Amino acid sequence: MLLKNCMLWIVTGTVLLLTSFPTAYTKAWGQTEAEHYYNQAMQSYTAGSLDEALEAAKKALELEPASPRAFNYLGIIHKKMGHLEDAAAYFNKALEVDPGFAPAHSNLGMIYMDKGMTDEAVKELSKAVELTPNSAEFHNNLALALEKRGMIEDAVTEAMHAININPQLAEPHWNLGRFYVKKKIFFKAISELEQAVAITPNLVPARHLLVEAYVSQNTLKKAEEECAKLLEMNPQDALAHARLGVVYGKKGMTKEAVEEEQKALAIDPGLAAAHAALGDLYVKEKKFNDAISEYEAAIKADPKLADAHLGLAALYNSAGMLDEALSAFNEAVKLDPHNPDAHQGLALTYKLKGMTEEADREYEIYEGYMRLR
Repeated sequence: MLLKNCMLWIVTGTVLLLTSFPTAYTKAWGQTEAEHYYNQAMQSYTAGSLDEALEAAKKALELEPASPRAFNYLGIIHKKMGHLEDAAAYFNKALEVDPGFAPAHSNLGMIYMDKGMTDEAVKELSKAVELTPNSAEFHNNLALALEKRGMIEDAVTEAMHAININPQLAEPHWNLGRFYVKKKIFFKAISELEQAVAITPNLVPARHLLVEAYVSQNTLKKAEEECAKLLEMNPQDALAHARLGVVYGKKGMTKEAVEEEQKALAIDPGLAAAHAALGDLYVKEKKFNDAISEYEAAIKADPKLADAHLGLAALYNSAGMLDEALSAFNEAVKLDPHNPDAHQGLALTYKLKGMTEEADREYEIYEGYMRLR
């Protein structure tokens, strides 16, 4: 994918940027020796021959020792090799040569993201956007950093900027859809995720999240169709089986739902989502001990899975174990603060404990989220 002044390399869901180069040129057409090595580096990188790419980039640097572009290439290759410190050093070197070289700011920001240095990432990615405000990729990368910083509203704004600049780029639609799912604004999430998979049909994570959004809106036919597409792409997709089980459960097809969850766990015994979904199904069948076992297995596999805490909390509440329910509902709210069901359950538990003020507060939050749906 070409920008006016950039060649993109897409790496594990983020966008790393190179400076432009005429890939169609050859030496016979007047290509410089440095351009030859830049092209060779790009081609080797794309083919997965990272050692060859590294050698070609080093030769380009020998010919252009004061070029931020060469240092940027070396940084990108080292990042792909997993050498984050070396990559950061090369991006910093590019910025020593040219502090206004926006691709190096963006790439350095992504390194900081990988290292968990969120504030530094936001600073570098904001600088890239400042230097090149019409880059959809820079806005998209900044959105990811803002998300990690917990600034979802700002992340939404940056993703929308990216889409306005380049509506045909799938990743900003996918990210914006994710942000809306986090905010439980499912109708907007569906719109963005549908656009993402229309642009890039094999974007599997977007398809998975699209199933979740369809289920949340009770659009079960579309959810089932999306699961079928996922399983056609990969019959061993454990999460697709688990999501299909959820769809069947919503349709009242409990037997088929349990079978799908069991298929998911046969493929991936540690799949927390399948354990949690199986817990929900056992609750419907009034197999409460089995449900508790599945929720506990889900939490063991993924302590941050809010749905498992939520299911366990509801069981505790029904059993009159209000202190345990309160603890579990609070954990669910902590993990998924935009989940209206968690706030509703917490409100009910507070009410049962006679904590009227706290109950009213949680009901108000719950009603606010429901108005957004």
